[in-house]
Amino acid sequence: MVLSNVLISLENVRKYMGIVMALIGLSAHGQSDKLQNDIIQQRIEFLSAQLESSVTDYTELIEILVDYYENPLNINTASREDLLSLGLLSPFQADGLITYRIEYGDLLTVYELRDIEGMDLLTIQNILPFITTAPSIEAPKRSLKKDIRYAHHELFVLYGRTLEEQAGYMPPDSNSSPGSYYKGDPNRYFLRYRFTNRDRLSAGFTAEKDPGEEFFQGSNPNGFDFYSAHLMVADLGIVKKAIIGDFHAQFGQGLTFWSGFSFGKTADALNTIRYARGITPYVSRNENNFLRGGAVNIGNERFDFTGFYSNKRVDANLASLDTLGNDERVFTSIQTSGLHRTPNEIADKNAIGEEIMGLDAGIKLGRASLGARVVQSKYEGQFDRDPQPYQIFQLDTNRWYNAGLDAKVHFNRLTLFGEASLSNNGGWAYLAGAIIKLDDRFKVSVLNRNFQRDYLAVYAQPFSEQSNVNNERGTYFGIEIEPYRGVIFNGYIDAYAFDWLSYQTDAPSDGLDLMGRISWTPVRNVSGYIRVRHEVRERNLSADSPNPEIADQARTYWRFHLDYKPSNRLKMASRVEFSSHKLGSSPTDNGYVVFQDIHYVVPDISSTFTTRFALIDVRDFDARVFTYEHDVLYYFSVPAYNNVGWRAYLLWRVNLNKHITIWARISRSFLTNSENFGSGTERIGAPQRTDFRIQLRLKI
Repeated sequence: MVLSNVLISLENVRKYMGIVMALIGLSAHGQSDKLQNDIIQQRIEFLSAQLESSVTDYTELIEILVDYYENPLNINTASREDLLSLGLLSPFQADGLITYRIEYGDLLTVYELRDIEGMDLLTIQNILPFITTAPSIEAPKRSLKKDIRYAHHELFVLYGRTLEEQAGYMPPDSNSSPGSYYKGDPNRYFLRYRFTNRDRLSAGFTAEKDPGEEFFQGSNPNGFDFYSAHLMVADLGIVKKAIIGDFHAQFGQGLTFWSGFSFGKTADALNTIRYARGITPYVSRNENNFLRGGAVNIGNERFDFTGFYSNKRVDANLASLDTLGNDERVFTSIQTSGLHRTPNEIADKNAIGEEIMGLDAGIKLGRASLGARVVQSKYEGQFDRDPQPYQIFQLDTNRWYNAGLDAKVHFNRLTLFGEASLSNNGGWAYLAGAIIKLDDRFKVSVLNRNFQRDYLAVYAQPFSEQSNVNNERGTYFGIEIEPYRGVIFNGYIDAYAFDWLSYQTDAPSDGLDLMGRISWTPVRNVSGYIRVRHEVRERNLSADSPNPEIADQARTYWRFHLDYKPSNRLKMASRVEFSSHKLGSSPTDNGYVVFQDIHYVVPDISSTFTTRFALIDVRDFDARVFTYEHDVLYYFSVPAYNNVGWRAYLLWRVNLNKHITIWARISRSFLTNSENFGSGTERIGAPQRTDFRIQLRLKI
C-alpha cells in the first residue's frame, strides 16, 4: 500500500513537472517569437498533411489562432463551441473540461488541466498559448463606444515576384497566340487593413494584384485587380452578429452550404465532424469562395436564426449573346482561378452575376442541437455547355434551391452527427457519423456518406473524397490508440464508390484509401512520427482512346519525420518521404523527398530565421509529394514537390518594436533533369525558379 502511494505520488510529480517545463519553454519561446509561433505552423501543417492541393486557403484558421494567441480564451467561461473552435481539442476533451468545471468550479491555474479526463501533455502544450484561467465573472454590459475605443489597427503590406523572366511576359511572336500573354508586370502587391476588437467588432479592406495583372492601367484603371471590404458588429442585444460587405457562411456539416476553410481527410483520423462558425467576416485573398452583401444572426443561448444575401460578379467563359434579342448572356463554365493576366482571362472577369440568399435556424436542446436551412442560388444569363459524359449530372442550370437538416448530440463518450440535403431537381445527399470514446486511450470515428449523382450544390464542402458534392458514396472508419504514454497510433480506412462516370474515369468505379500514423514523444524536446498512406482507385488507362480501358491506379507514400529542439532558441525538423505510382500493368514509378528544416531565434533581438533544404527525385507527376512550407504570416505554401533537383528557402522575421514586424522570404527550386523550368506561360528558359516576397505589419 505504501509503495503504491509512493508510485502514485511520483507519477503526479512527473505530470506536474512536465507541465512546469512546458510552461517554462513556452514562456522563453513566447517572449521572442510571439506571433510566428510553432503551434500555429504545426496545426496548419497537420491539416495539410493529407491534402493533395497547393491552393487550400488557411487564412481563416490562421486568423482564429492568431486572435486567440493575442487574446487568450478564458476556459472558465468558454462554451463547448468556443473550445472546439480552437481546433486543438477533441469533443471528448472539451466535454471533460466542462464537466470538471461543473464538479470542481473554475480552474485556478493551467496546472489543473492534467487532472481533466482525456487531457494529455501534448494537447496541454498545444493549447497553452491560446488560453487563460481568469475568474468567471459576469460579462460587462456591451458598449459599442468602448469596443471602438479599445480596438486596434492592423495594416499588412506585401510585395513579391518571381525573379526569372517567364514566357508569359515575353512579347508574342508570329507562332504564338497574342491572347495567351500577360498584360501586366510580374509583381505581386497585397494590402490589408483591419480595425478589430476581438470578435465584437471588425472593419477592414483587402486589395491584391496577382503577377501578370495590370496595375492602374488597362483592365485595372483603379489599381488592384481585387478588392474586398467588410464591417461586422456583434453582441448587440438579440443581434448576435451583423455583417455588411464580404463574409463567409457555414452551416451544419457543409453538405447544404459552406463557404470558407474546410478540411478533408487528415492525419487526425478522428477529425470527421465539423463545427460551423455561422457568419464571419471575409479577410482572405481568394477571389471566389466568399459572399458579398449582408448577413445577420439573431437569437439567444437556445435559439439561433441567420439570414444572408449575396450578390456579386464572378468569372465565366461567355459563349455569345442570346439570339432572341434580349441580350441575355450565355456562359459555358464558371472560372475560379481569380487570375486576370491575359486578354482571354480578362474577358472572363466579372462576366456574370451570382445571387445567393439563404435562411438558417438552429436550436439547442441540452446536449443536442438541430439545424435547418434553405438556400437559393442564381446566376445571371443562360448556362449552355456541351459537357463531357461524366459532367452531365453536374451544374447545368442558372437557378436552383437547396434545403437541409442537420443534428448533433453529445454524450460523455459518444458524439453523433449528420446532415441530409435536397436540391430542387430531386437529387439528395446525406452523411452521418459518430465519434466514440471506448477508453481514454482508444477512440474510433465512423462516417457514412451518400451523394446522389444528380445532387446539385455549389457552395458545399462536406467530408468527401472529391471536390464535387455528387456521385459519391463511401464509409470511413478511423481509430486512435495510445498503447503507451507518449505513443499514439492514428489510422483510417475509407472505402468509396462513384456510381456514375467521374473525371478521368469513363465508367462507374470505386476506390480505397488507407492511412496509418505512429507518433511518439520519447522526451520533452524530441518527437516524431511514421506515416504510411496507400490509395487505389480506378482510372482510364489512356485519355485518347474512344473506348477507354479502366485499370487500378495505386499511390503509396511512406513518411519518416523527426522534430528535435536542442535548446529554446533552436528547433530542427528532418523528413524522408518515399512515393510510388502505378497505373494498371505499367511499371511502378518511384520517387523520394528528403529535407532538413532549421528554426533559430536570434539571441538578444526579436528575430527568427527558418530555412529548409530539400532534395527531390519524383519523376512521375502522379507521384508528386505535397509538403507544407513556412511562409510570411497569412500566406501559405503547400507546393507539389516533383521532378529531379533541389529546393531551398529562407524565411526571416524581425520585430522592430511592438508595433512593426517585417517578414522576408526567398525560395529557389533547381532542376537537374531539364534545361527549362515550368511550362506554357510560366516557362522559364533556365533550370531554376526564384521567388521573393517581403511583408510589413503595422499594429497600433
